[in-house]
Amino acid sequence: MPPLNPDLQNRLILSLFCVLISMLLLYFWYLSLPKLKANQRDGSGLFYLGLSYLLYATLGLVSVFQPLPVTLLIVSGLIGFALLSSLPFFSLGTHQIDRIVTHPRWRNGVKYAGFAWVILASLISEWAGVYMLDTVLTVVTLSCLGFFIVRYFWQRQLRFIAVIAAGYFATFILLQIWQPGSLSEGKFTHLNTLVLGPALVLSVISLAYTFNWLNELDFYELSNIWVAPPSAPQAAHTAYAPLTQPGHRSDWLEKMAKDEIETVIEEMIILRKHRHENLEDLLNLASRNTRNNTHYLKDLIKYEDYQLNRNKIAHALTQMVKEAAH
Repeated sequence: MPPLNPDLQNRLILSLFCVLISMLLLYFWYLSLPKLKANQRDGSGLFYLGLSYLLYATLGLVSVFQPLPVTLLIVSGLIGFALLSSLPFFSLGTHQIDRIVTHPRWRNGVKYAGFAWVILASLISEWAGVYMLDTVLTVVTLSCLGFFIVRYFWQRQLRFIAVIAAGYFATFILLQIWQPGSLSEGKFTHLNTLVLGPALVLSVISLAYTFNWLNELDFYELSNIWVAPPSAPQAAHTAYAPLTQPGHRSDWLEKMAKDEIETVIEEMIILRKHRHENLEDLLNLASRNTRNNTHYLKDLIKYEDYQLNRNKIAHALTQMVKEAAH
C-alpha cells in the first residue's frame, strides 16, 4: 500500500478521535442505565448519539481506501438517521415537538427510514440527485439537533454556550449548503473540512450537554427523597394533572401563606419532573428546609433562628412560584 498523503493521514487521526468520542458517550450511557431505570426515563438517545460518532469514524476510515460511492452515501445517511434517533435525549418534554420526537412512532419511523435509505442509495447511487438528498438529510438533521441543543442551554441560563452552539450549527449547515470554490468536489472528497472536523466540534457541545444531563439525572434521583416514584403511569398522571390547571400558581401562593412549604416543594418537584425541567435550585431549597427543620427538632438552633430561616426559604420559594411556567 503506497504511503498516505497528509490529508488522508489527518483523516485517519480525526476518525480515531471520533472513535474515542463514541466510546466516551456510550460509556456515559452505560453508567446512566441504573439511574434511568430508577427514574423511569429513557436514555436511548444517548446511545444513538454515541453510535453516530462510530458512524462518523466509519465514514472517515472507509474513505481512505477509496470505496464505491454507494458505501459513503449509505454511511453518511445513517449518520443523519442516528442523530435523528438521538433527539429524544435532547428533549425537555415541554412542547409539542418534544412529544413528537419521544413518541414510539418517531423512533420506529426513523429506523424504517434508515433501512429505506440503505436500499435507495444502493439502487440509485449513480443518480446525481441522490447526493442532493444526502445534503438535504444532513441539513434537516443539523437543524433539528441545533434547535434542541440551543434551546436546552438557553433555558438552563447557559446563554453564552447557547449562542456559541447556535453559531456552530449555522456554520455547519452553511458548509453543507454552500461550498467555496476550492471545495466544489463535495464533502466526500473534503471530509476533513466538511464532516469530520465539524463533527469533533459538535462532540464538545454534545459532551457539555451530556455532563449537564448526567448532573440533572442525579437531581432527579435525589428528588425521590421528597416524592416517591409513582407505581404506575396512571398514578403519575393523577399526581400531575391538578398541577397543570390554570390556577395552580395561585393555589401554591395560598399554601405558602398558610406556611405549607413542604407541600408546595413536593408539588413543584412533581410538576418539574413530569416536564423534565431542572430541579437543582428547587432541591437546594428543599435541602435547606430539611436541614433547618432537623436542626430545630434536635434543639441545635433557637426557635427565632428556625423561624428566620423558614421565612427566608418561604421568600425564595415564593419567587420560584411567581416565576413558574404554567
